Parts: sequence; structure tokens; C-alpha cells
Amino acid sequence: LILLLLPSFSYADSQVGALHIFPGGYWARDGLVSCDTDPQTAKPPCTFCELVHTSQHAVYFGITLAVYVLAPIFITWGGVMILVAASSPERLTSGKKIITSAVIGLLIVLGSFIIVNKFFRLLSITLGAPSSNWFEIVCVPPV
Repeated sequence: LILLLLPSFSYADSQVGALHIFPGGYWARDGLVSCDTDPQTAKPPCTFCELVHTSQHAVYFGITLAVYVLAPIFITWGGVMILVAASSPERLTSGKKIITSAVIGLLIVLGSFIIVNKFFRLLSITLGAPSSNWFEIVCVPPV
């Protein structure tokens, strides 16, 4: 587990403004909502493109919670159950099931990340907001 998390401590964000889940996670430093109705703020006005951008933030935040919080907790819980099983085959089986379920859930989340991210990318192209990075949706303000 430490070897998996070690790269996130040394990760330097080379693309400012791009959303990244891996290796450090998306923790919504600027908030999940990417727009504001108040013209005095630095956030852009709310448009359909900004709604898509906000949806992308929410999905990325949910995936980050599943990958960086929930999966390690369940894998650790299953491992502890296996360690304290002693001579109880029920606890051993239960611990193995918890770890297996956590890994399968993690694979489902990562697979859904690919599908959902492709959907957001296609939607951003449809909105006329091309970007150089497939993690990034660039909303062009209306003229």
C-alpha cells in the first residue's frame, strides 16, 4: 500500500487547470461547483458547459473518495480480519470476501472512470470546447 501511495507524495502538477485523479486524487480545492451567478466573483457565469464541468468535478471527487478512502479502508479491514482469524475459518473466509469485494469494486470504479470520462470528453467536443488534454473541459465564454 505504501508503494502505491508513494508517487502521490512526490507528484508535481505540470498542467495548471487540468483535472487529475491519478496519482494524487481530485480533492476539489476550488470547490465542486465551477461557476457562480455573482459577477463579482472570479468564477465564470453558469452555462451548460459549466454544468458539465461541475458534473465532471462531482464524478472525479466521488471516484477519488472510492479509490483513496473507501478501498484502502475495506482492504485493511479484510486484512485485519484475516490476521485475527486464528482458528476461525468463518473469519478467514469473511476477510477474503471483503478484500475480494473491495478489489472488484475498485476495478468497477476504475472501469467506470474510463466510460464516464469518455462521455465528458465527447460532450465537451460537442459543446465546441476542444482541449489538448482528455481530463480537461474548457468552457469558452459566450460572445
